[in-house]
Amino acid sequence: MIFKKKNIFKYFSFAVFLFLIITSFNIKIADLIRPVSERTANLILSEGDGDINYDKSLMVRSLMIDKSVSIIKEYPVAGIGFGNFINYDYDLIELRKYDRLLKAGFRDKYFNTRSTHNTYLEILTEFGIIGGIIFALLFYKGLTIFLNNIFKQKIIYLSLPFITILIYFGFISALTGTITWVLIGISRSKIFISDDKFYNKN
Repeated sequence: MIFKKKNIFKYFSFAVFLFLIITSFNIKIADLIRPVSERTANLILSEGDGDINYDKSLMVRSLMIDKSVSIIKEYPVAGIGFGNFINYDYDLIELRKYDRLLKAGFRDKYFNTRSTHNTYLEILTEFGIIGGIIFALLFYKGLTIFLNNIFKQKIIYLSLPFITILIYFGFISALTGTITWVLIGISRSKIFISDDKFYNKN
């Protein structure tokens, strides 16, 4: 069975080995990629705009985290309302920390129209602690089923997309996305719960 603990350890060890091999040849890989994507090549070598400390995308995400934390502190209970993060005109004093963004000529007005790039922060800023609790409860059943049956083959095929979306939420604002609510529905569906009960009996 593919999801036995021994097999998982083998796959993990192989993945680590493969990663070490790939990184040892990162210069050659970067040279191959450079004609297609200069930024990706620089990112592999941590050069120029590929230096993670000067990556524009990462800086914008960091700035949105700063904005989110400030909003949560100011409106912790119920947030600022659905869809209002990108319309909320906040004094981004933290922008001064990001030299590259300032040099690009962008100011508060531009960055205040960016999304959180993080579904969890989107929920907490727009719906507050109340919304965060409700959202967590929606996922609670599916998550507990997954953790209780992690090595059981049939249930894991239903659970892996569910866990993937939870990780995905940390990198994108997906609250209004179709896939989000489809997976919430599956995680609370009769077939998902029935499989869980079946495995607990055997």
